[in-house]
Amino acid sequence: TMEGLAEVNGHNEATELMEQEAAMSAVADAAETEDLGELEEAVEAVESMSSNSRYSVLCFEQVQLLHEFMQREICIQGRGPYPTLRLTLRDLVSRVRARIEADGVAVRDVRLNGSSASFIIGMNSAQSYNDLDLLFGVDLSAPDTVDRIKLSVLDCLHSFLPSGSEEILKRRHCSGPAWGRSDSNMMEGYVRKLVRIQSTDSWSLISLGYANSSQPEGLTVELKFVDKMRRKFEFTVDSFQIILDSLCTFYSVKSEEPPAISEHFYPTVIAESVSGSFVEAYGHLMKKEISTRNPEEIRGGGLLKYCKLLVDGFLPAQGVDVVNLEKYMCSRFFIDFPDLKKQRAKMESYLAAHFPSDRDLEQRVHYLQILHQVVKSSTVCLMQQERRSTLYLISDMIGEIYIDIEARNHVIALEPFNSTDWVLDQVFYGTQYFPTHLTPVGSPHAAAAAAAAAAAEVGAADYYGTP
Repeated sequence: TMEGLAEVNGHNEATELMEQEAAMSAVADAAETEDLGELEEAVEAVESMSSNSRYSVLCFEQVQLLHEFMQREICIQGRGPYPTLRLTLRDLVSRVRARIEADGVAVRDVRLNGSSASFIIGMNSAQSYNDLDLLFGVDLSAPDTVDRIKLSVLDCLHSFLPSGSEEILKRRHCSGPAWGRSDSNMMEGYVRKLVRIQSTDSWSLISLGYANSSQPEGLTVELKFVDKMRRKFEFTVDSFQIILDSLCTFYSVKSEEPPAISEHFYPTVIAESVSGSFVEAYGHLMKKEISTRNPEEIRGGGLLKYCKLLVDGFLPAQGVDVVNLEKYMCSRFFIDFPDLKKQRAKMESYLAAHFPSDRDLEQRVHYLQILHQVVKSSTVCLMQQERRSTLYLISDMIGEIYIDIEARNHVIALEPFNSTDWVLDQVFYGTQYFPTHLTPVGSPHAAAAAAAAAAAEVGAADYYGTP
């Protein structure tokens, strides 16, 4: 309702939100026609709105894309003997929330965050995402809440195991601890990373899945349980959060499987830009522009993300002081990762997460070349030797990838040998040359070779005696 929308914003902005929804729907219509002039006009119409509201109502096209996104099957790769979990985002959200609340942890809301939210907001198939970032608003003041949440998530993962795999895992771990929701083996099989922050911020992260080059369809799913967080974004283009509560309520009410939505019947879904003005962030996303503020507040300075945006064709927005922006990003990166070992680990982790496939090797090289250029031109906080060592490190990583590319391009594919059309030509007993020749079936010598082989067998039987 209009009153409900006003409550979301804290004052009466429902009309503004509806105008934004209509404007974004016009952008979607222009995108379908593939008319670049019309698309630019539609985007400019959104940017021309004077609203500074953080919130916006998703138009039907965005809700429809979100609905399809929630129904799409995703894969969470296990490690070792653990099988791949195949599930939908809708099922994951509903089960995790239900399990957590059953364990006595109240959930304020559930949000889709980061690049996947930008994918929905932008309605652009070219917009890529490499992980699924879900935010659960919870109260973490009680000391045992994080442990209860972790056990609840493990319990949910257990429920997604394929049929029959549980018995196999029980047999493989029969000498270990008892199988159950607290089983540490289950955590080791699917939980890639556990993080707990408790200072001025208060949140916990459970990262699921082991995406790799041999199984590029796997995604990293990050479940973040947030009580307080000061810095919620790196750049405006990834500052969007889509509140999923109304869509989850719609799923629980509708009896169809999957529930049907239409242009005249779909839930009202609210999105927020945590960087500030939703209209401004939306304009940056649609025009592929880079903008942020206070990069020194971001862990790692946002340097690696900045270079990834440059690889994807984004450019600094008008009015952005690129020189100072890059200097602050480099300074914070080297504060958080002061030695070469930590720098290499961070860069390799980022490459594995955002360029997981063997088909992305050229993209990795392009990314590292841009990173090398930014570090070379904008690093002012290091001594010359330290700066040179980091540049050598990046160059070495580029060289290693070039070796992999060269090896991949010179792979010789061997066809399996098929011996069904071959018969023995000559048989020698008692020598190291048995058999010494092969003759194809159907050749002029095939019949003679077969007769010779039969004669040899008869001779051998006469020599050794017939049993």
